[in-house]
This record gives sequence, structure tokens and C-alpha cells, in this order.
Amino acid sequence: MSRGVRVAILVGFALTTAFATAANAAVDPVRLVPTRACLGPRCPRPDDAPRALRNRENGRVSLIVERASFDAAPPRGAIPLADGFFAIEAAPGELAAVAAEHPGLRFDWAPSRRLLLDRADTWISASNVRAATGGTGAGVIVGIVDSGVDVQHDDLRRADGSTRVLWLVDFTRPARGKHPELEAALGCTTSAECAIYSAADIDALIANDVVGDEPRDTIGHGTHVASLAVGDGSSTETPRYVGVAPEAELVVARVTGSGGGITDADIVRAVRFVFERAAELGRPAVVNLSLGSDFGAHDGTSALERALASFVGPEQPGRALVVAAGNSAALLVDDAAQVPGPLGVHTEVHVPRGAPVRVPLVVFAPRPGRAQGGIDVWIEMRPGDALDVAFERAGARLATARPASAVGFAEDDFEGEIFNDTALPGGFGDDPALGAPSAVVLVRGSFDAGTDFALVFEGQGTASVWVQGSGDLDPALGPGVLVPAAFKEGTITVPASDPRLIAVGATLNRIDWTDAEGNTIALAEHGALAPPIADTTAFFSSAGPSALGTLKPDLVAPGAYVVGALSHHADPRRTLGSGMFAPDEHCPPSTDCYLVSASHAIASGTSMAAPLVTGTIALMFERDPTLTQEAVRTLLQAGARRLGGVVFSEQQVGVGVLDVAATFEALALGNERAPRRPDSAHCGCNFTP
Repeated sequence: MSRGVRVAILVGFALTTAFATAANAAVDPVRLVPTRACLGPRCPRPDDAPRALRNRENGRVSLIVERASFDAAPPRGAIPLADGFFAIEAAPGELAAVAAEHPGLRFDWAPSRRLLLDRADTWISASNVRAATGGTGAGVIVGIVDSGVDVQHDDLRRADGSTRVLWLVDFTRPARGKHPELEAALGCTTSAECAIYSAADIDALIANDVVGDEPRDTIGHGTHVASLAVGDGSSTETPRYVGVAPEAELVVARVTGSGGGITDADIVRAVRFVFERAAELGRPAVVNLSLGSDFGAHDGTSALERALASFVGPEQPGRALVVAAGNSAALLVDDAAQVPGPLGVHTEVHVPRGAPVRVPLVVFAPRPGRAQGGIDVWIEMRPGDALDVAFERAGARLATARPASAVGFAEDDFEGEIFNDTALPGGFGDDPALGAPSAVVLVRGSFDAGTDFALVFEGQGTASVWVQGSGDLDPALGPGVLVPAAFKEGTITVPASDPRLIAVGATLNRIDWTDAEGNTIALAEHGALAPPIADTTAFFSSAGPSALGTLKPDLVAPGAYVVGALSHHADPRRTLGSGMFAPDEHCPPSTDCYLVSASHAIASGTSMAAPLVTGTIALMFERDPTLTQEAVRTLLQAGARRLGGVVFSEQQVGVGVLDVAATFEALALGNERAPRRPDSAHCGCNFTP
């Protein structure tokens, strides 16, 4: 049983608990399994279900279900995702009925994932490879699972003006009825809406007189990411900001809601959509996921990670999946905080028997006043550990969840629940390799900056803690929620932590630039490094290893202050200075210093590093479409070089930084020299068969 199953059973907990009852109300342990949920008068009404579980903006719950956990027929309305995985979309109160119809059903729940926020081409030697080999990525599909793309941006169109987006699915719009078979297969016409567009549809929408009916990217993230992988630079008179594989074609999925949240099921549906369209066309494909979160076991056992990994492998040549490592390694020193520094998203504490351990949750509101949002905590323990998990506010205990229990708590301004699944009924822990217990704490509501929240552990064991905020506490807006005595190591995000996926961290390669108004912008520092030095690890780039000790990230690429295409829907001159390209403290007053042209802007994050690797793989597939995911990873790592600047932590770097030219040298050598069994004639040693 995977660790993702734990959360699946936790959803069953939620179904048995009439939320916001008396604080610290216990849940009968015999009712903790979904098959026994809601069998009697304690069954909650749909509107009583914990709102923390509602991971869609419309208030519904999106879950991944494993095929092995139900009988011959899948649950009604289940949407196929990947081999062995389905999605269920339902109101929280409807899940109990589904569970009752399918004894043994295992859900896997997670909060919304998030996006992980020129010369880059030269830094990685891609232009040299294109010049030497003539490679452009032609004939290869690049999948962008993100916030969509600006289909009108010239960098993503052909010379005749037609789109390079062959297919696009938008999970924020209802089905259009244009491609009924595809819509039905993807679940667009059932419980999870989505709209599908072909290249012909997109060209027609661009050409008509209706404003705003074409697919769009209001966040700007997906357009920027796509251009780094495949942009052709044609939006400037002399192409200047060219992606790695400028003739590859796109299959795009918009998976972000209006608030930027992304469900696991939509991620998997999107990846499936890309690979299926590529297979129909008979082309190799590489998918880019510049998204993730800090919620999960960080070991590749979540349903999301396992479903994604099922798309690639030795039996599926011509497919690759690249994931941004995450931006969670930043450590904050706050002299005003009354807790041990530094602050970060990850820490670990040892809990001796008879000595409770308190872990404060430090809340930073993005502006004066109250923050509206959520706090999600994942707690990983070790096999044999038995810990009580409690939640406090200002030293007052609000709830305690003993092993194998779940509790809810409510105050005037917030509510929450604790799920502690040690030794759960239903066979948890039957796989000795994955038998470590875990717990989850979810809080939703409003709170002041500096609110004195804390986790308290009692019993005996070790607790590895990861935290993330949402709403006003989203890390894209500020520090959000952090824990003291934090580590850089172990901050690789989910799903990048899966050993079968290619995870990419970020480096700093640009330390100054000229904006569109002619201002010279020079960075004064990069994290704690002042002055900054080029070819340095990005201070924020998430570090490995995974929770299983696997090397992560696999490699790094330029990701700090990288120039890419600007979606006109996300132009700060149109959005009143808001959004991902808005000016900050690095900009002179009254300037949009991250705009470097009318159609290009600067952004930072492992989100920007991942598509450089994705584009490189497109060039590799153009040369050899039979490469597998593992072969691609091996070649990328064989070509990686050491950084020339500062390395904040070796665990942030993987094997080194992307070098496309060296990777192609390794590819050429591999094609010339077929592997052979060693013998004394070839290794100069005594070899016994």
C-alpha cells in the first residue's frame, strides 16, 4: 500500500466527522475506513463536510482513485487518468455513497498544487548545438501543462501566422462539443468540465471578430514557460529570445483555476491528453510540469507521482516527463521571531518519550491586517513511531489526534482538522518498505500575521514536517507560513520527488539587464549573496534528497531572471501593476523593470529552468525518437557540468548544470558505441563468464 493511500483513507475520516462540533471531538476508530463511512446518524450532511477538503474552486472535491481498490466496475462517473488510476469529482457529502458502493475503495487527496514561479539559450549552449546539428525540435511534441498559453503571441506561431499549438485543453471552460469523442474520453462532459481546441479551432478563433473567445493565459506563467522550450523569437524584428527547440510543436493544457490552484487529477488528465495526441500523430513527446507543492511524503508514493510515472519508462520510448524541482529552499532569518532560526518550509524533530515537542507555525500576512487562507501540514514519521499530533493557538490546545484517529476543531475565525493515520484499519502498513506512518493538519480561515499557532508532538518517534500556505499565505505572495529550525535539504517538492521523473533545479545566470525603457537593472544581492555571482545556485531552488534518500534534483538549469514570452493578458501595464511580472524592490520607482520588450519579460523560478531541459529533450528526440525516460536522464547527467559560481548546498545541484552540447556529445557516443559485455580484451582485466 502506498503512502498516498493514507490520505485516501483520511478522506474517509472526513466523511465520518460532523465538522465543527466540540473542539477535540474524537472519531470512533472503527469508523475510520471509507467502507464504514456514513452508515448511521453520525453521517454529516454535504454542507457539514470539512471545507479544507474542497480542492476545487467550485467547492467540489477532486480525488484520484486506484484501480486495484475497487471491484470489476469503476465507480459511477469515474474518469480514466492513467493505467490503474481514475479521477472522481464530487461534492464532499457524496463521497460516502461512492465508498459504500465500493468496499475497499482507496482515495488519494491533496490540496491544490501551484505553479512554481535570450541569454539562457547561450548559457546552456543550445544555440551552438542547433548550429552544429541543424536540430530545431521539428517533428517533436512538447506538452505544456500549466496556466495555458497566449495563442496570439508571435513566438508561438508559424511564419504564416498559424498556431504551433496542435491541441489545447482548458480545464477552466465547459465542453464546446467540437470534439465529442475526445471530450467524453477526458471527462469533459461528465463531472469535470474541460474544453478542447484543435489547431484549426484556435486559428479560427484568432481570425474572427469576437474578442476574448480564444484560449488565453491570464497568469502568464504558461506562455513564459512554453517560449523557453519552443519559442522562435519572431515577435521581435530580429529574433532575440529564442527557445531551445524553436520548431517543435505544442500540445497545451490549462490546469490553473482563477485562483491559480491545480488539482492532481487535472494534472494527470492533462499529461494523458498530451501523450495520446502525440501517439495519434506518431511523434515523440516530452511534457513539462512547472508545478508542484510541499504537501506529501516526498518519496514518490503519492497517487499523483505514481500515475505520472506510469506514462514513461523502458517500455515507452519517445516519451519523457520533466518536473520543476520547486522554490522551497529559501531560508529566512527573522530577528523579530521568537523562535530558533532559520525559518523555512521543512524541519525535523525528535520526540523522546514523556517530553512533548512544540513546533511553532510562523504566519506572515502579505499586507497589514488579517490574512484569509489556509495552512496545510504534512508530517512524516518512521516505521514503528507512535506520536500524538496536537494543534495549539496561543498555548491553548485546540485538538489532539492520537494514532489512528481524526479530530476537527473550530474557532470563530478559522477551523481545521488533524488526521493521524498510524496503524490504520484496513491493512495500512502491509508493505514493509512503505510502512511509515504520516499525519496531516489542515487549517482554513482568517488570522493575523504573527498568530501563535503550533504543532505539538507527544509519544516517541521522529516527525519530518513540511508546511505550505494558500490564499493570502500562498508562497508566491510572500513567506506565507514557515517553521523554525528549518533545512534546505529535503525541500524537493511533489511530484519532483519521484525517482522516475526528471527533476530540474535552478541557477542564477543573469545579474543585470536593460528593461524596455532603457533602465539598467543590477541585482544588489541574491539571497544572502552580495554582490551576486553568475553561474550560482538559485538560493530558492529546492534541495534533495527525497525522503527515500534518492538524488534530487537530477540536474539544474538557468532559472533566475530568465527572459521569455509575455502573455498580453498578464502584461503589468494592463493589469494595473499586478501579477508575476509586476515590479518589486529591484525596480526603480514607477518602472516595469521586468519588461525587456513589448512582448518579453523576466521571471524567476525552477519553473523557468525546467522548460530549458524540456526543450533539450525535444532536440534529443528529434535526433533519436527511441530514447526512453531513463536514457534521456542518463544523457542529460552525462553532459552536465560543474557550476562556476557559488553552491549554497550541494543537495540543490543534482549532478550539475545543463550543457546541451556535452549532452549531444554523449548522445553521439552512445549511438556510435553499442554497449558490450566486458571481457579481458576490452577492459584489460581478468573476466570470468
